[in-house]
Amino acid sequence: GYALKFAAAALRADREVVMAAVQACHGRALEFAAPALQADREMAMAAVRKCGSSLEFLPQALRADRQVVLEAVRSDAESLQFAAPALRADRDVVRAAIWSDLESQPQDDADEFDDGPWPFHESVLVAAAPAMRADRGVMLEAIIAQPGAFRLAAAGLLRDTAFVHEALRWNGTALQHAPPRIRADRDAVLVAVRQDWRALEHAAAGVRADREVVMAAVRQDGEALRFAAPPLKADRETVFEAVRHGGHALRHAQRALQGDPE
Repeated sequence: GYALKFAAAALRADREVVMAAVQACHGRALEFAAPALQADREMAMAAVRKCGSSLEFLPQALRADRQVVLEAVRSDAESLQFAAPALRADRDVVRAAIWSDLESQPQDDADEFDDGPWPFHESVLVAAAPAMRADRGVMLEAIIAQPGAFRLAAAGLLRDTAFVHEALRWNGTALQHAPPRIRADRDAVLVAVRQDWRALEHAAAGVRADREVVMAAVRQDGEALRFAAPPLKADRETVFEAVRHGGHALRHAQRALQGDPE
C-alpha cells in the first residue's frame, strides 16, 4: 500500500491499481491516491473497512457521509476524530465507536483477582461532541462497556443519583473512576459492591468501615475482606462470613481471629 506513494501519477490515478492497493495491502494506501479517487465513495468504503483511520484522507463530503463514518469507526474507533462535526454528535455513530473500541481491547483473565478492567481509550469520548458526554444513554452505554468512561461523564450526570446508581448497577468496577464524592457515598458504593465486590477497594475509607457494605462484598467473595477497614477485620461476624465465602480470606483477618478454631 505504501508503495503507492512512490508510484507514478498515472498509477495513483488508476482506479484498479488503487483499489488493489487498498484491498490487498492497507486502507491507508488511499492517502497516496489521486484526489479524484479519494473522493470516490466506493473506494472510500473499501478503504475505511480495511483501515478506519483512512477517513482522515477523505474529502469533507465523505467525512460527512454517515455510512462511510460508521464503517470507519467500526474498523477503528479512534477514526471518529476525523468525522464531520455533525456525525461526532450522532448518537449511533458514537455508540458504534464505543463498542468498536471495546472489541479491540484484549480481555484479561476474569479469574485473576489482580486483573482490572482494561484502560479506556478516552479519545473516543474526547473526539465526540461535548453534548455526548452529557447524554444519559450514550454515557451509560460507555460505562457499561468500559468503566473508565465514568471519569468523562458530564458534571450534570454525576450529580444525578439515578444515573450514578444505574451505571454502578451495571458495572460496579466503574467506582474506581468516580469522583471522591461518589466513592464516599454509602448508597452508591453499596450498589457497586453488590454488582462487583472488587469495587470495595475504591470506596472511601469511611464506607469501607460500614458493616453492611463490607458484608455485601464478602458474601460474593471472601477476598473482599482485604479491603475492609481494620475494625471490620477484627469483627468476628464479618470475618466468619468472609471465610464462609473463601477460606483464604482468613489471612486478612486480625491476628487474634486467625487463631479462632471456629
